[in-house]
Amino acid sequence: MQNHSVWSLDRKKVIITGAASGIGLAITETFLELGATVLMVDRDQKALDLEKTRLLDLGFSVDCIVADVTQANDLQAIVRKMESFLGGLDVLVNNVGMNIRKPTLEYTAEDFHTIMSVNLESAFNLSRLFYPWLKASQQGPSIVNVSSLNSQRVIRFTSAMYTASKAALEQLSNFLAVEWAPEGIRVNSIHPWATRTPLAMDAFHKNPDIEERIQKATPLGRIAEPEEVARVAAFLAMPAASYITGVNLAVDGGFSKLGF
Repeated sequence: MQNHSVWSLDRKKVIITGAASGIGLAITETFLELGATVLMVDRDQKALDLEKTRLLDLGFSVDCIVADVTQANDLQAIVRKMESFLGGLDVLVNNVGMNIRKPTLEYTAEDFHTIMSVNLESAFNLSRLFYPWLKASQQGPSIVNVSSLNSQRVIRFTSAMYTASKAALEQLSNFLAVEWAPEGIRVNSIHPWATRTPLAMDAFHKNPDIEERIQKATPLGRIAEPEEVARVAAFLAMPAASYITGVNLAVDGGFSKLGF
């Protein structure tokens, strides 16, 4: 007889970064629907307050903290909030990310630092910071890192540094999956292709032909919805995925098998 509890996130205590919009918000909603208690982290206070109120009104167990994950003081504030609201941690979702779309020769040292701090360094620091609580978890602890298909493919309308940061995040996931496996901490990454988020739609608005090109180059013929990416993150955090670690899972409608 099948144990349906392995397909839920019931009793899981979760932190999600970049949780107030786009894929991060979709992950938050999906995890909550599956029974998790979620601490949302984002630096957009207005969006966080709005979404927290909406989710609480729906009866979910959720709280939030306004924090910049590149700042040491804010990281410590997240720890304090985790201890007071969650009282422990089972799942860390390093979702926060950003891009600066410009040719490589136009990049400044500040641009480089910003991309790497947000997309890579935050995941590195948060994973190390929350290691003791993940190790102590009795609920199948795991880390899910949201990388990008850009880590595995050269996609010309993005940027060299975004691609490099996401490739580094993939390798960080791989290494931690091996290093922390003896402690029972699973580490996986997901690699979305074009997804209907505010960040992507802004890029499509500036390059009107890109969306059509993407659809033609993607076997499923469309752009992903944030919820479709969120469900993959949820699966990797479930007991159903208890023997999966070190996986870098493309969520791309078949694009990586065809490309353009």
